[in-house]
Amino acid sequence: MVYCTVCSEELSRTAKEIAAPGHTPGEAVREKEVDASCETAGSYDEVVYCTACSEELSRTAKEIAASGHTPGEAVRENEKPAACETASSYEAVTYCTVCGDVLSRETVSEGDPLGHDWDDGEVTLAPTCSAAGIQTCTCKREGCGQTTEQELKRDPDAHVFREEIIAPTCVDQGYTLHACTLCRFGYSDTYVAALGHSFTTYSSNQDATCTADGTETATCDRCTETDTRVDKGSALGHVPGKPVREKERTASCEKDGGYDEVTYCSRCKNEVRRTAVTLSKLGHVDAGNDGSCDRCGKRMTGGSHCSYCGQIHGGTFGWLIRFYHSILAFFKR
Repeated sequence: MVYCTVCSEELSRTAKEIAAPGHTPGEAVREKEVDASCETAGSYDEVVYCTACSEELSRTAKEIAASGHTPGEAVRENEKPAACETASSYEAVTYCTVCGDVLSRETVSEGDPLGHDWDDGEVTLAPTCSAAGIQTCTCKREGCGQTTEQELKRDPDAHVFREEIIAPTCVDQGYTLHACTLCRFGYSDTYVAALGHSFTTYSSNQDATCTADGTETATCDRCTETDTRVDKGSALGHVPGKPVREKERTASCEKDGGYDEVTYCSRCKNEVRRTAVTLSKLGHVDAGNDGSCDRCGKRMTGGSHCSYCGQIHGGTFGWLIRFYHSILAFFKR
């Protein structure tokens, strides 16, 4: 610009360009630093600024390598005394002297195990007649508590009995049965006599006849056995039917006739009684007085004709019969 020297008025203005001098890099500096550890790398930004204007000219990420662990002397930890099945032991531990991390841990054993100290044990499964038993022993050392089993020999006399009372019956005695539930051995005792049958109520078998007693049967009050006996006094007796004639014989002039009057039972059809009935002989009849019997035609001799009955009455007592008939004839007049 040009100004008046007298009045200071601007007389002219011309734009001129001045060339840039360029940045002047300074010394590189570290920013955003992260320290490295034993196992992890560190990092930082390497930054360059202009010494004239302080403008950042460059930024480069840089890595710092991990330093690695520095082992110290091994130390003893977690020491354990000897037990029944394990020896005494400890852990040898190595730490890093820088970061304190565990670099190694190794279990180291010393000496021998103590072994179990078993007690006398207890029977946990008794031996029986059919199987061996088990005895369990426990270690007495504090904190162990481990157990072991020993077999006990089978005991042939160690039966396990189940009792069953068998009640007596009418014909068999009762008893108590002791049967082993493990084997076939058993025995019985406490015997009770058989009860015998009890027949109290008899019923007729309806088999009585007219002349014979029937039977009656009872069933035992305790079982199905039956008893049959004679039902005394149960005979029915005959029921007489209408009499009939048998063995009839016709009377003739000189011989008596007759028949059997027989009564049969209407129930059993057997004969109840039989009575012989005699029909007097008819005697000869000679109504025509010709000396011959009108009925049988026999010639009659040695007698006289009866005027009352028309018969011929001869013989020693003929006169007496004729006399008797004459009296009868007189009173009938």
